Amino acid sequence: MPNNYRRIPHFIQAKLNNFQQENVQVSIVKRISERDFDSQGFRNFNFRIENNNLNYLDNFIPEATNGTYSKRNINGFKITHRDQEKIYKTWYAGERPIYGDWTKGSFSLYIRKLAYPSTTIPPKELSINLEILNDELLNNERYFTVRVYVDECLNRNDENFLIDLLCNINLLQENFREVDVHETNLTREEYLRTLVVDWDFFPPGTREGDIQRILNRRPNANRNYINTLGDRYDVMMSLNPQNIISGKSGMRNYFGVQYAENLVAFENLQYGNAIYILFENWRELSTLSRTELLKRPEDQFFRIEHKFGWQTLFARTIRGKRTN
Repeated sequence: MPNNYRRIPHFIQAKLNNFQQENVQVSIVKRISERDFDSQGFRNFNFRIENNNLNYLDNFIPEATNGTYSKRNINGFKITHRDQEKIYKTWYAGERPIYGDWTKGSFSLYIRKLAYPSTTIPPKELSINLEILNDELLNNERYFTVRVYVDECLNRNDENFLIDLLCNINLLQENFREVDVHETNLTREEYLRTLVVDWDFFPPGTREGDIQRILNRRPNANRNYINTLGDRYDVMMSLNPQNIISGKSGMRNYFGVQYAENLVAFENLQYGNAIYILFENWRELSTLSRTELLKRPEDQFFRIEHKFGWQTLFARTIRGKRTN
């Protein structure tokens, strides 16, 4: 496992000092041949040459086992402040049946006890993307010049710029063993638009039609992605939602449903680590960036990991919130 950077590398800081633009992206530019297709990091793009054409996946989300920052990227993490005094905290423990009988309805169970203060850092679920810059034949061997980048545009004027920059540097370092940073050509207005969550709402139709409509935004989806989408669709639709939600643009890996005005469930199908249920202020939440979306107070959403029995917990939670 590669060593992580504890601070911004000197060569990156030197480049930043000479940049003219505000917006930057953690990325590397490399020339690779077919021999490199299965090398560190690049194997995730699933390169293959068919009929002399290069086919590949244009992005992937790193596995949690690749390193600390890869794990944080998909699971988030918590900072416990043990230097501070304990305070009373309340946790949502799910829905419980009234008198042990679900037919009588349910209630929300909250547990309150003393604990150290903590700060929850939500998962960013950033992907690593690929762009082909050049395709050439040299000495009877085909070479591709590619740009590999973390799918987040950073603005040097933002308060958390250095923190986000270090996280993205380490994310790329863990997966490709090298890092760099480049200016982007985005204007300030274009940069802000990349942060806006954009959804497509449509009423349920046929299973095949709904799934195909979602897949239209993912033309290169593999069989595993399609099967996962079908499984999650069946679970969500069994609870009779009002609308289906499909992410646009940078949110194209997100899929979900709306059960009531302030009851929405969604997840990132590319990784599919957990499903999120949002309780309140859906209209406000829908305008936030994907990284800001999960920084809301814990009483506004509930996260269910896809472990054994998650379908039952999900159904009980939705039914319980619908009756509240």
